[in-house]
Amino acid sequence: MNVAQRVFFNTGIQVVARGLGLFVSLLVLRLTTHYLGVQQFGQLSIILALGELLRVIADLGVGTTLAREIAKTPEETDALGGNLLRFRVSGSGAAVLLALVVIPVLPYSHETKVGLALSLVGVFFASVASFPNAFFQTNLRLELQAALDIATKLLNLTAILVVSLAHLGFYALVGSLVVVNGVICALAFAFSRRLWRINLRFEWARAKLLIRDAAAIGVASMIGLLHFKGDAILLSLLKPAKDVGIYAVAYRFIDQAFFLPGLFVAAVFPILTRSIHRSAADGEAAINRTFQVLVLGGVTVSAMIFVLARPLVHLAASEAFDESILPLRLLSLAIMFIFVSSVFYNALIAVNRQRELIAMGVASLVFNVALNLVLIPRYSYDGAAAATVVSEGVSFLGTFVIAKRFIGFRLDTAFLARAFFATAAAAGAAALTWRTSAWLAFVLSEAVFLGAAYAVGAVTRADLRMILQRSPS
Repeated sequence: MNVAQRVFFNTGIQVVARGLGLFVSLLVLRLTTHYLGVQQFGQLSIILALGELLRVIADLGVGTTLAREIAKTPEETDALGGNLLRFRVSGSGAAVLLALVVIPVLPYSHETKVGLALSLVGVFFASVASFPNAFFQTNLRLELQAALDIATKLLNLTAILVVSLAHLGFYALVGSLVVVNGVICALAFAFSRRLWRINLRFEWARAKLLIRDAAAIGVASMIGLLHFKGDAILLSLLKPAKDVGIYAVAYRFIDQAFFLPGLFVAAVFPILTRSIHRSAADGEAAINRTFQVLVLGGVTVSAMIFVLARPLVHLAASEAFDESILPLRLLSLAIMFIFVSSVFYNALIAVNRQRELIAMGVASLVFNVALNLVLIPRYSYDGAAAATVVSEGVSFLGTFVIAKRFIGFRLDTAFLARAFFATAAAAGAAALTWRTSAWLAFVLSEAVFLGAAYAVGAVTRADLRMILQRSPS
């Protein structure tokens, strides 16, 4: 299996797993929204959004730093893992304790605060459970990570079924999610044992350099997450929990779509890092190929969600959540920016330019918060969705400019023209069949996009041969 095949195999395995996981997640979402209703589902959404933010704070960039360092010096895998695992455990514990102190002053209902406090143990488990992902990533064994994702979804499904059938209530549902995270944490380390020797060996002289880099990446990651979750958090502070529930249903599909570029870039990141450090030409080629795949994927997913917004919401929730349709359509426009930004973000990490990412992230975050504060009071969840689209576009432009400055690549402008033509053709096909059937519009637009992309050379026979050919024995 050649390098391209390994990348696409790992991405493909994860896409299949994500597809299965999406089916289970939609089932979980439907069961949860029906069981809790709009108000309590909004409270659960607040808990999950704050929990995810806390998990990223607890991560402190350890995962990305570990993957980068193992890719550069694979012979040091065990030592790198030991140094950073202790840091991860300590950081996660400190973040949870800090959150316990803050919870009483948050402007939420008593039920939401108690649920948030219960969820913190699960946040700790989830943070530690993500540590082995770096070993799966650098060894291109992402099928193990995919298996963990599927296991998480199935256990969540079991939890909501038990809680709803037994009528155990809101707190029991939150507690069951804590148990799920604990089980997944144990499984993650069990799966990773074949890839490294689990240890907590800590050498301060060596670890402090890793921690410094990790902290910079962690700040950049936290800023990035605030772009995605900050709107939900601001919405929870400015509007009732019901509005958060409406927005959460719409955003759940964007959450699932966001994982797709992450899956691909996770597989290609070690290759991208090596190519950039090997030569300027190799780095430019790797960036362009990654960018092109993400453009094609971004258009495909964005069009799907925009066209199918109504049936997707009805698939996930009852008619009580119909107000989620418009914010979902708005959010689908941000998907392209989310997809293509990831290549430049990870290229900058590969050349250790976290400081520039942080500076850009802070500037775009300030812009995002200001825009949300203007739009949410007047337009609620629709305003939050619009702010996300605009701020993600600004963030993409800034990341691209910084990456171009420090890496010096040139994008293939001919590809961009071909991709634009294919996108315009797909939009025309969707417009012609929109009033007839959303599903027909979706199928036709996707078929026209892929056909036009191949016809104009955005996808070539050489690309297909690179993926399908057998490696020489």
